[in-house]
Amino acid sequence: MLAVISGVFIIRVAFLGCGYPDSNQDWNAIALVLRSYGSILLLVPVVWATAVTYLEQYGTGRWSKRWTVCTGILLLATLVIVFMWIAFRAYDGRMRVDPVQTIPQ
Repeated sequence: MLAVISGVFIIRVAFLGCGYPDSNQDWNAIALVLRSYGSILLLVPVVWATAVTYLEQYGTGRWSKRWTVCTGILLLATLVIVFMWIAFRAYDGRMRVDPVQTIPQ
């Protein structure tokens, strides 16, 4: 949960550092979604914890604490990589250009 909260906070700081919303950048759509609705990702650790608890208690015996630790580390690494990648790519590096000429109606 700490990784998700920190990741959303880092994305918000990255946007502020790039001048959002006043800047005329071409913002990354995934970054905008995670900036606004990243708190939904708090369900990921809850679902993971529920699933591994169920698998350890009621599974067929193939799931062990080793798999729990491995999947937890993999999930944590994935969340950290995704949040850091998005924080460093808050915009595509291009300026949004408004049309010079308007179309007469």
